[in-house]
Amino acid sequence: LPLWVEEADLTPEDVAAADEAFATNTLYCGLPVVRLNRRPIGGGPGPVYRGLLRDWSGRVGVDIAGQMRRMASETR
Repeated sequence: LPLWVEEADLTPEDVAAADEAFATNTLYCGLPVVRLNRRPIGGGPGPVYRGLLRDWSGRVGVDIAGQMRRMASETR
């Protein structure tokens, strides 16, 4: 999967036009952004996000997606 990284200030319009978006933080590692202002972004979690999550889970030896699902179900 070809990938490049560029640091930039993004507008809401930039994000809305993206193929995919995700946010990172220390609690959840990374989460897909699938809507902005109630409008869909891309078709849901994209291949870059899924690949990063898969590779990070493999490197740390933890099912990060499984942990996120459990935490989400516990907070409902």
